[in-house]
Amino acid sequence: MAAERAPEPDPDETDRSSATPFLAALAIIVVLVVGVFVAQLVSPSDSSTSGTELVVRTVDDYVRAHNAGDAPAQDRLRCDGLPADRAPLAGVDGEVQLEGVENVETDGDRGTADVRARFDGNEQTATWQFVRIDDVWRVCTF
Repeated sequence: MAAERAPEPDPDETDRSSATPFLAALAIIVVLVVGVFVAQLVSPSDSSTSGTELVVRTVDDYVRAHNAGDAPAQDRLRCDGLPADRAPLAGVDGEVQLEGVENVETDGDRGTADVRARFDGNEQTATWQFVRIDDVWRVCTF
């Protein structure tokens, strides 16, 4: 018994492959692009972040840089006129635990905040001063 061969395709018959998978993929891509666009419109940007939030972020970054021993990062977060030996956490060895940033007040390009931190087994609160330079809040004195 000979095996039956499949019928040869008719050269005059058009290809009947469906466009449905391609249209479905296109619809998914359009939905994703629209979703990303809408998310960008409704999500807050850094430009809408309040001065208070940016000051708190600067304090957090400064303490993290101290804990990592990253002096260049601390230098970037300080004003040029504030030497390292007069800056917050100067002379503090070891880990600093940031307990809170309170009473943040900003007025134009200047601000202050009470920074509560724990180091050397004690909790201390100090008022830090900030100046906004090129839209970046930096630890300063004024």
